Amino acid sequence: MRRKRISLKVYTIRRTGNTEMRLIRILFALLLLSASVVAQSSCADSSTSCSSVPRLIRFTGTLVDSTGHPRSGTVGVTFSVYGQATSGTPLWQETQNVSLDPQGRYAVLLGMTKAEGMPVEVFNSPESRWLGVWPQLDGEQEHSRVVLVSVPYALKAADTETLQGLPASAFLRAPTSISGQAVASTGVSGASSPASVVIAAGTSGSAKPTTNSPVTTTGGTVNAVPKFGSATSIQNSQITDSNGVVGMQNLANILFADQFAGGVPDAIQACPAAGCVIYAYSPNTNLNLGTIDPGQKAVTLYLGPHTYSVTQITLENDLKIIGMGASVTFLQSTNGNMPVVVVPQHTDGAAKEVLLSGLHIYGATGNTAQDGMFFDSSGYFNSGVWYSQFQDLVLTGFGGNAIHIRGTNANYSGLTQFTEFNRVIVFRPQGAGNALRIEGGSYNLAFNDCEFDGFGPGDGTNIFIGGYPPNHYAVPIDINFRGLTSQAAATAVEIDGGWALSFYSPHHENLWGVYLVHSDLGPVAGLTISDAGFQTSGQNNGAGYLLNVLTTGPSGIRFIHNHIMGPADTVVRVPNGVSILYQDNLFLGGTNLPVTSGITGQITADSTINIGGSHTVGLIASTTPITTIQANLGAGETATFYATNGPVTFAAGGNISLMGAQSIVVNGTITFIVSDLGKTPFWVPISQWNPPSIDQSFSLSSGTRTLTLTPGTERTADLILTSKNGFAGNIEFNCMVGSPEIGCSVDPELVSLDRGTAGNATLSITCAPQTSSKTKTRELQSSYVVLLSFGCAGALMIPLSRPKVNRQVGSLALVAALFVFVLGGAGCGAAAVGQGGSSTRHYYPIVTATSGTSSQTLIFSVTIQ
Repeated sequence: MRRKRISLKVYTIRRTGNTEMRLIRILFALLLLSASVVAQSSCADSSTSCSSVPRLIRFTGTLVDSTGHPRSGTVGVTFSVYGQATSGTPLWQETQNVSLDPQGRYAVLLGMTKAEGMPVEVFNSPESRWLGVWPQLDGEQEHSRVVLVSVPYALKAADTETLQGLPASAFLRAPTSISGQAVASTGVSGASSPASVVIAAGTSGSAKPTTNSPVTTTGGTVNAVPKFGSATSIQNSQITDSNGVVGMQNLANILFADQFAGGVPDAIQACPAAGCVIYAYSPNTNLNLGTIDPGQKAVTLYLGPHTYSVTQITLENDLKIIGMGASVTFLQSTNGNMPVVVVPQHTDGAAKEVLLSGLHIYGATGNTAQDGMFFDSSGYFNSGVWYSQFQDLVLTGFGGNAIHIRGTNANYSGLTQFTEFNRVIVFRPQGAGNALRIEGGSYNLAFNDCEFDGFGPGDGTNIFIGGYPPNHYAVPIDINFRGLTSQAAATAVEIDGGWALSFYSPHHENLWGVYLVHSDLGPVAGLTISDAGFQTSGQNNGAGYLLNVLTTGPSGIRFIHNHIMGPADTVVRVPNGVSILYQDNLFLGGTNLPVTSGITGQITADSTINIGGSHTVGLIASTTPITTIQANLGAGETATFYATNGPVTFAAGGNISLMGAQSIVVNGTITFIVSDLGKTPFWVPISQWNPPSIDQSFSLSSGTRTLTLTPGTERTADLILTSKNGFAGNIEFNCMVGSPEIGCSVDPELVSLDRGTAGNATLSITCAPQTSSKTKTRELQSSYVVLLSFGCAGALMIPLSRPKVNRQVGSLALVAALFVFVLGGAGCGAAAVGQGGSSTRHYYPIVTATSGTSSQTLIFSVTIQ
């Protein structure tokens, strides 16, 4: 009797459970448990084969419920072997009842329900096999399958009785050939030689020897792996093995730079016309890359963890240069002030599908104006870089522009387009050019998670985007930055021409100014700065800023959702008339409002006004009603207008609906909203505020109210006018005295006041020379009669005038009448005194200042001695 035992242990990790998977360790132990079956014969005859031996796999696992608690009792479980990790039909399957211990664990021998056990055929294929477990319980499904790793295939050991299914008798030593034919024999040649070749009878081969010929070699190279050059000769192969380091020589389109004395340039030269892959990993490679220009060959170059010297790299179609990372693969320029990476300078020379990755590029030692990458397409049609990627790059030490992209300026015939820069980092040396400069025509460039830094606060400009002189027509279009970091400079970003420029989630730090915008080299339309983080930026002794627009040309600027994490000299500074939206910005720079200027536009009221994207507008007073408001705002957006220096009128018509009213006069503020309920959008007022009614008038005062004169003399007094509550207008003076003995006048008679200002005039009182007593008495009597008559007339006018004039005029008439009576009495008194022979007389001149319905009066006391 013959026994066979095959042992197997496989460890794997899987999750069980239906709704909640639990991590368990499953131990596979394949043990052909003394799986011997005594043959019906003694198997003593070596030519007799014993019967099949049952093959079993020991499997252990754990069953838990949906809450993770162990199951108990006896459970029926279906075990299936698959050829795939998911789906597919089982290659083998059986169901057993398993007994669970208190922890839910069980152990089974897979194959126990089958007479033949686990069939060998299940493991004949070299493909992986997967085991599925399906508890036969309500709500349960088959658990995630686990892979059966290499040991289970030991079941195939049962096949060791044959070689690839052939018995040993099928293999012979090849005897001496007869007429070149191999002779098959059931015996074994006794003249066998150690150099003879054993082949399976009935097989064929084109390179087998026909005799028991010895294999010869003329000698080989140390560490070279040999190969058969013919049936009986050995020579060097392309593979070497030196101390465990395996190398390979060149294949048809896979070349190894260390196999060429000149390194990479020689490998490119040897590259087939269609292209090749070149490996320059080996430390034995010539590390001088020299000048790389693959022309029309599609070349992929892999560089290792070394420092390579390079003169210049010309980007061509499908050129890919891939390093092992910017921290280990270095390119050191040796080209002075000439750029390192360039594009072809000819028509139809666009470099397409280019990839540069995993490199740290250093500027030439001592350079003062060297560009790192210069993509100049300004002089040629269909040139530049198209559909390409530059990623995981670091550029340092360039005195010029680290990345310089230049397109045509009069049209868009030559431009770099549809190109991405991902995780590109540039550190500018002190006093260098830009980290990134884009000028002239370019289109659809994306910069993702890039960092462009300067040397320190106040040092140059990190990024420039604009036109290319002298023609200002072509400018960069659709240039997008996401996750930009730009810091340590005088200016982070300067924009002097460009359309559809966006900066999303940038971070800025240690900058005097951040975004500087003007339109000297080209138009600027559509600039978005959103979700930015500003930290210790915009501080420069009062001249700092986060956004500074220098010219009135730019339009469509959005400064929104930004985080201002410290004080800035100015947050936003724009000229009046620039279309800008400032909205939803978080300001943590102090308790006061952020310092801005120009965001609120100021426009003179006219029949049609254009507010761009402004949400607040100051209106300069005009008599022309506003009927049309042009704007970049859409439905649901609002704009608030306020009158700055006088009333403004909005009238129905144009694109303004006043809900049935014909006009609205605004002395304060009014807010409109855009509605699209009609065929075309229109403005509807939603709120209005006018200041409460106030008395806009003036005051009249004098520092001297009492004057003493002698006959034949003159005295003066100052008159002071002051504007109240914003009064502005012309004021006219009038003086009444009621006696021919004295004269009264004001100079000037008309004074103009502006709101919030004061005006001055001078009152002059003269006394006539002394006359005889009789003449004086008659004059006084006449004066008394005149004054008394005037006083009576004034008193009679009061009730007659009140219905016809406003309250102010009526009050003025009453006061004037009272003063006339007083003066009349004074005149009588004076006359009486004169008649009594007294030399002292008293008069009370009245000074009145009038502007429209507003009037102010002063009474002076004059004594004649």
